[in-house]
Amino acid sequence: VYTETGTQRRVENVEDYLQLLQGWKQAIPDARGTVHKAVSQGNTVVLELTWVGTQTGPMQTPNGILPASGKEIRVPAAAWFTFDGEMVQEVHHYLDVLTLLQQLGALSG
Repeated sequence: VYTETGTQRRVENVEDYLQLLQGWKQAIPDARGTVHKAVSQGNTVVLELTWVGTQTGPMQTPNGILPASGKEIRVPAAAWFTFDGEMVQEVHHYLDVLTLLQQLGALSG
């Protein structure tokens, strides 16, 4: 199960999760994440990170498709992973969508 706070996207199987990731890769093909902190306890791992890249493809947003802008993003995020053994069972991705949309020129601010 994958949930994305900010976009309200939720998928419940591997195929849909891979499709969601492919959409991000199409929109920001040079995306890279820098992990600033990692914490684990029990079967949970939490990452604090920053996503950086350039939007050179169309991006699905909560309000529809945003055409390629050619603009760079630098977006803070956190991701919580819950494991069952070595398998990830849940991912909760807290993505600062407001900052993302402002940087892409989709919102003023």
